[in-house]
Amino acid sequence: MSYKKMIIPKVSIELGDNLYIQIKDVSFIPFKAGYISGRPEDCYPEEPAECDWKDENAKLVIKKRVRLTSNTDLLNSLKLEYGIKEYDFDCDPALAAEYYEQIISQIEEDLQNDR
Repeated sequence: MSYKKMIIPKVSIELGDNLYIQIKDVSFIPFKAGYISGRPEDCYPEEPAECDWKDENAKLVIKKRVRLTSNTDLLNSLKLEYGIKEYDFDCDPALAAEYYEQIISQIEEDLQNDR
C-alpha cells in the first residue's frame, strides 16, 4: 500500500437502524509504520492515518425499503419489486467529526477488502 494521499469516493458509517453518516470525496492518508531499529538517525516514529473532507460533503442519510410496482408481462399483471430509497440531510460538521476514528477504520477495512 502506498503512503500517498488518495481520495475515497464515499464512506458510509451506520449510526443506527437505517441511519447513516455518508461522506463523499474523503481525502485519506494511510497509516505509516515507524522504524525503531538500527542507528538513531535512521529511525522515525509511526504516522497515524489521517482523513479530511469538506463540511458540505457530509450528510445524514435515512435508508428506507420501499415497494415499487410495475407492469412486467403481457397480461398486465403487477409484479412487486422492492428498492432502497435514500433521504439525505445536512450533517453538522461537529457530528461527523465525532466519528473520525470510525471513518478511518471503515476506509481501512474497505481498502483491505478491495485487495
